[in-house]
Formats: sequence, structure tokens, C-alpha cells
Amino acid sequence: PLVDLQGRAIGLNISRAGRIKSYALPASILVKLIAQVDDEKTSDDKEDGEKKAAKKDAAKKDAEKEAAKKDAAKKDAEKKDAAKKDDK
Repeated sequence: PLVDLQGRAIGLNISRAGRIKSYALPASILVKLIAQVDDEKTSDDKEDGEKKAAKKDAAKKDAEKEAAKKDAAKKDAEKKDAAKKDDK
């Protein structure tokens, strides 16, 4: 970090140009940049969460459809068995 005489961070050293010169980013720019990156990460996390929820809902619906199909097939088999017993 780049600090003033009171020890407060006023920027971030990013490179050196020789023995004497160095380049730094001011703290005001860094604060804005960090906030922007944090906002983007938060919105990405929110979108990821929404996508995961949608996938989970879709998987749940698929599982419910499969369960309904199995129940229907089981009922059909029971009806056929009952019909066979009635025929005897």
C-alpha cells in the first residue's frame, strides 16, 4: 500500500519504473473499482442462485412426472391382475 505520513492508506503501488519512479493507483479509484467488482459478483451470484433454483424446480417436476408415470403403470398392472382374477 501507499501510505501518507500519518500512516493512512492513500493508494496502491502497482509498478516501478527504475530505481526512483513508481506508479500507484489512488485509493479513491480503488474504492470505486472494488465496489463495482463486488456489485458484479453479487449480481452474478444472484443469477447463479436463480439458475440453480430453476434447475432444481425442473428436476423436481421431472421427478414428479416420473413418479406419476410409475403410479399409473402400477395401477394399470393392478387392474389387469384384477381382471385376470375376475376372468378365472
